[in-house]
Amino acid sequence: MDKVPVIEDEAFTAYLEEYSNLLFVHCDVYKWNKTTNKKMKEGLDFLVRKYNQPIFAAQIDNDNKHRKFLDMYGFKYVGVIKDFEGDNRTIFVKGVNDNG
Repeated sequence: MDKVPVIEDEAFTAYLEEYSNLLFVHCDVYKWNKTTNKKMKEGLDFLVRKYNQPIFAAQIDNDNKHRKFLDMYGFKYVGVIKDFEGDNRTIFVKGVNDNG
């Protein structure tokens, strides 16, 4: 499955992609403000409910801003997996047990 846009807004686009039977979210942000933040939180919660499964995100190496972004939206550390190119990726999850 390629990245498929699932939420399109003037401020951001959220995509889902299936990899190794896991559902990964990707997000392009065009305009950052409080409204965008709120819409993105609502959108992620909606995706977890809609697909009734955890949503995963891959950490961009050495990108503290991206890590803060994942923390802000309630993603929790899972571990490290190999991506499709054979590189290690740190993985985070949202929608398991009590993490939303």
